Amino acid sequence: MNATERQLRKRTLLFGCILTILTLVLQITDAFDPLERWLYDARVRQFQHFTPPPTDRLVHVDITDSSLETIGWWPWPRSEFAAILESIHQAGPKVIALDVLFAESAPVEHRKMAQGGFESIDHDAEMVRVIGNAAKDGCIVLVPFSSDISESISTIDTAALQLLLRNLTLTEEKLNSDLLKSGRTAKQLGGLNFIKVRREAMFKRVNQALAASPKTTKQTLVKQLLPSQSQATETPLMRLFESQHARAISLRKLSRHSLADTGSLSSVIDAQGDTLPIDRLSAVTGTTGFVDYLPDRDGVVRVVPMWEQINGRLYPQMSLAMACAFHDVKIKDLNVTSSHITIPSADGDIDIPVHTRMVRNLGHKVGSLMNVSWFGPDENWLSMYGDHSAQHVPIDLVWKMADLERSVPLMLAKASEKLNLPNAINDVPHMLKVIDDRMEGYRVGKKLYDAALGGEKAFAEHLASETELMKKDNWSKEEIDEEVASMRDSRNTIVYLHSARPRLQSYVKLQNRLRSTFEGKVALIGWTARGKVDFVPTSLHARAPGVVVHGAIFNSLMTREFWQHAPRPVGPAITVVIGLLIAVLTTLLGPVRALIASALVVAAHIAINGLWLFDYHNIITPAGAPLVAVGVVWSGCTMSRFILERKERARVTDRFRSRVDPALVNYVLEHRDQARFDGEVRELSVVFTDLAGFTTLSEQLQERTVPLLNDFMSRMVPVVRKNNGYVNKFLGDGMMFFYGAPVDNQMHAADAVSTVLRMQELMGPFNEELTKQNLPNVAMRCGVSSGNMVVGDAGSVLATRREDEASDYTVLGDVVNLGSRLEGANKATGTLIMINERTAELVEDMFLLRPVGRLQVVGKTKGVMTFEPLAWLEQATDAQRELADMTREFVEAFIAGEFQNSITAINRMDAAVEPGKLTALYRRLCEQYLEHPPEGDFDGCIVLESK
Repeated sequence: MNATERQLRKRTLLFGCILTILTLVLQITDAFDPLERWLYDARVRQFQHFTPPPTDRLVHVDITDSSLETIGWWPWPRSEFAAILESIHQAGPKVIALDVLFAESAPVEHRKMAQGGFESIDHDAEMVRVIGNAAKDGCIVLVPFSSDISESISTIDTAALQLLLRNLTLTEEKLNSDLLKSGRTAKQLGGLNFIKVRREAMFKRVNQALAASPKTTKQTLVKQLLPSQSQATETPLMRLFESQHARAISLRKLSRHSLADTGSLSSVIDAQGDTLPIDRLSAVTGTTGFVDYLPDRDGVVRVVPMWEQINGRLYPQMSLAMACAFHDVKIKDLNVTSSHITIPSADGDIDIPVHTRMVRNLGHKVGSLMNVSWFGPDENWLSMYGDHSAQHVPIDLVWKMADLERSVPLMLAKASEKLNLPNAINDVPHMLKVIDDRMEGYRVGKKLYDAALGGEKAFAEHLASETELMKKDNWSKEEIDEEVASMRDSRNTIVYLHSARPRLQSYVKLQNRLRSTFEGKVALIGWTARGKVDFVPTSLHARAPGVVVHGAIFNSLMTREFWQHAPRPVGPAITVVIGLLIAVLTTLLGPVRALIASALVVAAHIAINGLWLFDYHNIITPAGAPLVAVGVVWSGCTMSRFILERKERARVTDRFRSRVDPALVNYVLEHRDQARFDGEVRELSVVFTDLAGFTTLSEQLQERTVPLLNDFMSRMVPVVRKNNGYVNKFLGDGMMFFYGAPVDNQMHAADAVSTVLRMQELMGPFNEELTKQNLPNVAMRCGVSSGNMVVGDAGSVLATRREDEASDYTVLGDVVNLGSRLEGANKATGTLIMINERTAELVEDMFLLRPVGRLQVVGKTKGVMTFEPLAWLEQATDAQRELADMTREFVEAFIAGEFQNSITAINRMDAAVEPGKLTALYRRLCEQYLEHPPEGDFDGCIVLESK
């Protein structure tokens, strides 16, 4: 691993840590609450492998839609409900819990009697009687109450309450005026609920007065609290006083089933007891509890408060009161702390874990919260206790029993009369045995039995037949009349007993069924009818009856199946561990392997969190934040690594481009599958340049040579690259570059010639800079050679170890060497650019060329025809064209061996143009050959002895 890779990993790991910390901060600020709630519900639905069977000590008595059709629409007469309670009580349950509120007194009903006159029916008195009788038999009836705990009390309501507590007679207008004077705004007043606040103020004042003097009469209270209303009876304020006085009396009677609030519990929810049972029921109820829920922000019931604080006393949740009653434990005997509620039980204490948390819709923390331990199939609340559960009984079945119980005493009395038995016989099973015995006796006289059940006609025919027989037997009229009367009485008895027997049998059968269902258990009566509003969403159900919530809580208390939250630091710790683990995996592994590893971490987290912690150990730990950490850290680190790699790649590429031509860099990047470039023969053009006079210049400049050289190269290199050239090497003050590779270029020769022409143009500005610095000018010589050459990687590319590999993308061959020699040949000819014959062939239609001659450069045994490009054809001047023609004339004459003609052409050129090295060279050679003619065949070749 090199330093760059180590640095990349360090940065990726650091970014993963930052993302983990960010996830942790969001978790601590509850930003993932919606996700956590969803995952909580998912665990409830999917992980019930270790959930114990539900209790069989609970029976739901459901007020169903069919019950309303059978019994009648709600509200039922309270005496009717009392009859149902009595039937359940007769079945022997230990506790009857009512998830039904009785907040208003039922009016006394006056019914007209069949025999004349009226009877008064006090429905509430019937309820009181039934509850009292149940208590005498050891059956505890729970009558509940309700408070509005779903919303927090606004600041304006609190301020208004304080004003009303001082003066209950304030009107709404006067109250608003006083609030405005105290600094409240009109906008705040818009949120004031005057009726609710005045009701609570009245309730508190009445409570305070009764607490100070419990025996204070209603009239005295009116004089104390509402002196201006003491003579009024039907004003709204007096009606409010009446309702709140009844409420306060009821609460005082219920207080025997509560605990004194000693302040040991933190953040107990503060309630008002808005809907209390009527005082007559409060006085006789065996226990009580509130039926309120505390839904989460999404409306789902996942937790319930186990205590409500009302007027300095703690009242239990309904299911807690049910469990205490079932275990014969008084509320005052509970062991209560901020984290646990312990029910002392003969078969082992029940330790209920509770917790405190922030409730957003209330705006403060709430303590003594218990998680509802849901169980059973998803969505089907009816099957929570089994597919064919007997733990859900429709209330109309009990009502049928109550209806039978009302008619059975009359049936028994009439049957006793028919059988000449004392009325004291009211044992139904015994009466059925007597009826069966008597009916068996009647069946002995089959004719009379059949005739009695055969209808009037059959019985009349039987009487006529029997009368005729009696007459034939000489019975007297008195004897016949007496016997006929006896048969009529027997017939009436047979018909009645025959009709009464099935109802008495149904009574016994239903009584046995209800006893087997309820005996020794808790009967929980509540609404399941779809038309009622008491339906709530739960973790298992999109919509379930509220009574099902109470059943689930009671089941937890009975089975000791409690879900509790892990200590608060555990969740953040898991998030940190998983986040850092994913950061390390993403840093060490590639993206795909890191993704697979992250998926395995997610699977392990789900298994541990859902199956092991939640399902097996009943421990709730955050699941959303760790999953978010996996997704955020993996994707963030992967993206970060990608960006950092791209950035580093760009940095390295830029540095690489400064040492290697960008053409090769770009080609490599575009052809990533091509690891190296094997040598191949291609026709290319290669250029060599050198600065004439730079050695002298560098001796003068010393250390300032490098900046000057950099300036020169910065002017020339862009020209090469702009014309598709590849800069292969920097040769001190010279360069080597070629065209046609790595990217194919059919115009390689033209691009090469065009480049050197442009470079020569740029020498003017460069020399001007030298002149400004009082430095001597320099000239650039260029040699251009086109032809077949080997191009590719040259170096130790076949090394056994990768780190030993070293290569250079370059060109090799005679044509390349020729280019270097042509650059040096410019010294002898006095030219600045020299190209070989192949280059000339490729560009002759584009550039103005003048022949230089057939030269045999150092290292060669044969001559090469060379040329000097002067300009683009379309840009060539007349002088340049004339120069090219004059040069061609003496060069061609020389090659043809016409030395005198060549000298003549040279003279014309020297006369027209300032003499130069080229004409001097040819003049010297012509004169030499005129004096000493060449031997053998002369091809016009000029041999150069130096580079």
